Amino acid sequence: MMRMEPGPRRTANDLEVDVPKREKSKRLQVVISEEQDSLLTKTAYHLSNPERLVSKSEVVRLGIAMLNRAVEDGQLDPELLQALDDH
Repeated sequence: MMRMEPGPRRTANDLEVDVPKREKSKRLQVVISEEQDSLLTKTAYHLSNPERLVSKSEVVRLGIAMLNRAVEDGQLDPELLQALDDH
């Protein structure tokens, strides 16, 4: 029976694995009304399907992207700005 000498001990840090770098993110806590929470829930429900459930956080991220695009393109509906004053 051939006896093998143990080699150097390897750890997970020794392994070279191509893991994509996690995008830096920030946590934002916001107080919203029951009506706004209901709108988030309803929107998430409408965007979801049996293969892919959309979370309320994803709806917020999508809304941020859409709002930014509208501002950059000069397409922001003035009624949206009025809604800021109403809340």
